[in-house]
Amino acid sequence: MQQEVLFHERIEDAIAAVADTIGRKRVACELWPDKSERDALNLFDACVNPERREKLAPSQVVFVAKLGRARGLHAIVQYLARELCYADPVPIEPEDEKAKLQREYIEAARHISRMAERIEHLERPALVQGRAA
Repeated sequence: MQQEVLFHERIEDAIAAVADTIGRKRVACELWPDKSERDALNLFDACVNPERREKLAPSQVVFVAKLGRARGLHAIVQYLARELCYADPVPIEPEDEKAKLQREYIEAARHISRMAERIEHLERPALVQGRAA
């Protein structure tokens, strides 16, 4: 198993690293399904060559990053984080995120229920006083 490079000098290098691990041809064909395999690969190679004017659109960079994320490859996000002086990202598993959101939702529902009880409690004395008058 080949170890992932820790630092990339350019975004194109990070994108290429992810594509190389997944398979450049596969990534290229997913990016441009309307092109022939050869044309898609040639265009992808041009896009990751900083000397060429062809570039990936931001949405295409995100698409490649998502393909990589699904396979545990984080070079693109790590490059961006380091380039922008952020801490290295920590991937969150979708099931972990779902469980966290469910816990937060349940806690918020309990909080709203307690607020409703408190409001009801505060309204009772006014009703009792209103009848006595």
